[in-house]
Order: sequence, then C-alpha cells, then structure tokens
Amino acid sequence: MKEQRDLLTNHWIEPSSLRKNWYKRAFSIFFTFSLTLVGTGTIHPENSLDPMIFEIQAIIGDFLRKLEMSENVQVRIEPENRRLVSVQRVPNAKGGGFLMSFDQRFLAGLTHEELRATIAHEIGHIWIFTHHPYLQTEELANKIALQLVPRESLEQIYVRVAHAVPTATFQEVNHLPPADERVTP
Repeated sequence: MKEQRDLLTNHWIEPSSLRKNWYKRAFSIFFTFSLTLVGTGTIHPENSLDPMIFEIQAIIGDFLRKLEMSENVQVRIEPENRRLVSVQRVPNAKGGGFLMSFDQRFLAGLTHEELRATIAHEIGHIWIFTHHPYLQTEELANKIALQLVPRESLEQIYVRVAHAVPTATFQEVNHLPPADERVTP
C-alpha cells in the first residue's frame, strides 16, 4: 500500500499508521463535526448533550414537515424562562431562523403529550410569523397547534401553565378557540 496524504493535517502518512490510529482519526472527525454544529447554532454548547434537545428537535422536525415549513428552529433549555416556553426570531441565523427556549423546571414536569402540545403551540407562533407577521395572537397559534395535536393536550398545557404561574388562572391563560370552531388557519 502506498503512502497517503492525511486530509486533516495535510501530512504524509504510512498505511500501517492508518490502521493503528483509526480511533484518533475518528475522534478528530467527530470533534470537528461537533464544533461545526455548535458554531452554526444547530446545537447550543451549554446543553448540546442533553438528550431532551434531540427529542424536542425530532418533534419540531415532524411538525414543520406536517405544516410544509422549512424554517430553522434552534432549541435552548434555560435554567429560568419567565414565559416557561418562548420562541423568537434569530436575526443573524443563516437563512433566518428561530430560537425556541424552555424553562428547565417546567420542561422536566411535562409528559410526552404535553411536550408535543407545547411545541405545537410555539410552532404555531412561527407559522404566524412566516405567514402573517402582524397577527401574532395566542388564539391563532393554538389554531395552528390544533392541526398537530389533540385539543385535550393543549388544554392540559394551560392547566400546567396556570399551576406554574402563581397569579394566573386557567381562564386567564386559556387561549383555545371555541371547541366547535374550525381549526384551519
């Protein structure tokens, strides 16, 4: 076997060292790839190894496909988020994008269905922003969310929010459209 040029270091290497040090090259490639993801904002360094991030990203991807959207949505789990869950536009993201932030304690208390409902509601805000940016309302975000999850899941989230915010009642935080209203935006 002939000597080859290492693509990462641009040095000549002997074939026998390729076999001996395969794990070093594999780690180097993995590390470079991880830094690339962190650098592009796909994964945030402060919680990039949190398995919940991957679950949330999978749900977001599923919902975006169902709504035929192609927006870039980053995820961050924060020690404290006074809104519990929020989404905001990221102005400097390549091709535009959004940041969905979760309060760590609130997120830890959600069931899988409640997590899906929460994400569906926030995706509703992203849909509104990309289609009707001046019509941001909680009720319209819920109309979009109702295309993705059952009404009961959204109702349960509003019960959770009312419990998480000491001064709120279910009636104050419930922004679901009437049950008999059509859910097409």
